[in-house]
Amino acid sequence: LTPMNSTPTSLCMERPSDGHDDNLIVLLHGRGDSERPFASLARAMKLPCTAALALRGPREVPFTDGGREWFARTDDATYEEINPLEVVVDAVTGEETPTLRRVESLDAVVHRVASLIDALAPVMSSSNSGGATQVGGAFGRRWRPDRVHLFGFSDGGVVALETALRRVGDRRLGGCAVVCAALLPEVLSGKRARGDEEACLERFPRDARAPTPLTLTAGELDDVTTAAAVTATAAFARARNPGCVADVHVVPGKGHGMMKDAWETRKLMAFWGMTLAIRPRGAMGRDVIEVGGDGGRGDRVVSVTRERFPGDDGTEVTTSLGECYPYQVVRTAMDEKLPAWDVD
Repeated sequence: LTPMNSTPTSLCMERPSDGHDDNLIVLLHGRGDSERPFASLARAMKLPCTAALALRGPREVPFTDGGREWFARTDDATYEEINPLEVVVDAVTGEETPTLRRVESLDAVVHRVASLIDALAPVMSSSNSGGATQVGGAFGRRWRPDRVHLFGFSDGGVVALETALRRVGDRRLGGCAVVCAALLPEVLSGKRARGDEEACLERFPRDARAPTPLTLTAGELDDVTTAAAVTATAAFARARNPGCVADVHVVPGKGHGMMKDAWETRKLMAFWGMTLAIRPRGAMGRDVIEVGGDGGRGDRVVSVTRERFPGDDGTEVTTSLGECYPYQVVRTAMDEKLPAWDVD
């Protein structure tokens, strides 16, 4: 993938400790942060059968110590906040046209994330025996889109939502979970394509088949990304595709920040319990799968099987259903620094 600017965009790859990487979760940090804390978060969450890829935003936030962002929120010349309602007035007709600078900047990075996902999809080649074999990618592994999951916080969540809502049908993802994130108001208002509402809606295609499932958590007291904006985003997703799963969980007393509350964490873990492909294991029987530890708090982490299907390597894999509770915190995992989003 070609960098969006001259600044290298890094990523960190985390391999699962259980040795099975049937799923891939792509983590997108918030504005002013970087990929490293989210790589550590992936290690702490210890999602079963799941490799993690933490990406770094392509733009540097002005006047920060190396903080990164995904899309432009300030004017590159004046550093002033971009007004989402700004318009250009035609000198002849007086017609007002939205500039949509934030949306255009966002579109560029969403296209890039989507290209990364497509580049990670399986590529088949003919073997000498006449059969088809899967070719490994830059990470020695490839993932079907429905095995790729997105997780984003704040502006990283905006990118995740935009990416997920465009993936329907055969291109749908395994799932998208966001914390304190919503679609931009320019998008929710329908003024996405320079005033053309129909062009706006076409960015998020309809499909009779199930689209990418979503779960969104919001802070009751968040004044950066309000709970109302998060709720409106879920409603927008369901309106575009009535079969879309888009659940909102509002955390009482929370402002704008990553998940710290056990209740919020459980909601996210329950979502991943329903959407991740998990291998049957242990003596719990073929219909019950243990997906983690008790984190020292006495809660079992158990998920009940919903669906079985062949894995990419021929091993039976399941999609699990049921409550998933707190995870084991802290583990040792390979933290492999990889080139700037370079995927062959």
